[in-house]
Amino acid sequence: SFSCGSAAKLGLESGLVLTSGSVFNAKGPNSESGKTGENFPPLAGYSLLDGIANGAGYDAVWVSFDIVSITDSIKFDYVFASEEYKEFVGSDYNDVFGFFISGPGITGTQNLAVLPNSTTPVTINSINHLDNPQYYIDNDFNDYISPGNPATIDATRFANFEFDGLTTVLTARARVIPGQTYRLI
Repeated sequence: SFSCGSAAKLGLESGLVLTSGSVFNAKGPNSESGKTGENFPPLAGYSLLDGIANGAGYDAVWVSFDIVSITDSIKFDYVFASEEYKEFVGSDYNDVFGFFISGPGITGTQNLAVLPNSTTPVTINSINHLDNPQYYIDNDFNDYISPGNPATIDATRFANFEFDGLTTVLTARARVIPGQTYRLI
């Protein structure tokens, strides 16, 4: 978990960190492009995420919990970050994020982590400096140090957050039946 997210200018004050690498690599400064915590051999993927990635994924991480709402809707704010920005944008190495819900009134399992007003899932290929840049925040080490390149990186975030790119705060929303149990993954 983290608190004081305002120091890293994440847009969220506190929350849960899910990472396929070492959580210790998330803390800045962003001192290198391509910092990794790769798993050798790669760990298994997760079938729901594989569907977003359009193939077998690796090094999946997830948490699941049940929720009962007293209202007819739920929402969760989140930020998706990746060390794969920008060098792997458009490639087969597509970091993905899912926020899945199942329960009464929902057919199967529905992904709530989608671009606003769409069904496009949140991935490095769907939100980046080229596609849907209004939801993308550049924190790339190489952009920051490139001579003659006017840095668009916020120095405070750069100093406190390692990942090369992240999304703005996005919101996962779902209509639910009050008093019923839903599974979130």
